[in-house]
Amino acid sequence: MYFLGDVTIRRGGRQEKEEFKQLVRSMHGHKTLFLGNHDHWPTQVYLEAGFEKVRATWRDQDGILYSHIPVHPSSMGTAVANVHGHIHNNQSGAFPPVLSKDLHGKLVWKPYVNVSVEVINYRPISLEDLKDKIKKETPEIGE
Repeated sequence: MYFLGDVTIRRGGRQEKEEFKQLVRSMHGHKTLFLGNHDHWPTQVYLEAGFEKVRATWRDQDGILYSHIPVHPSSMGTAVANVHGHIHNNQSGAFPPVLSKDLHGKLVWKPYVNVSVEVINYRPISLEDLKDKIKKETPEIGE
């Protein structure tokens, strides 16, 4: 399960940290946190809470680039899309998709996909549904 940041908006004290750790530990599955701009606690707190990995960004085997804040278009590299949070219920359309050529000279469209909790109805989205969403936001481009 990927959390795309801002899991700890406040800078609470010991009690709040312990409650947070208990909450995260109660969730099943493997958890990775992509640090958000409101995640102020030391990395160790998130690891103690049960996150197996704490990252800034990461590109998976399918070429999906995960981050909290949408990355700059020049940072998309070989990624097929940037899946991010941060912008709440604002549309990713504020960030124009990247249009570039792949290694074979074919034009490719690389969308930004906002999965902030406000746009996914505060429910997890499966990787399969995420890939479908990316596909829907990636139009076919003629050569």
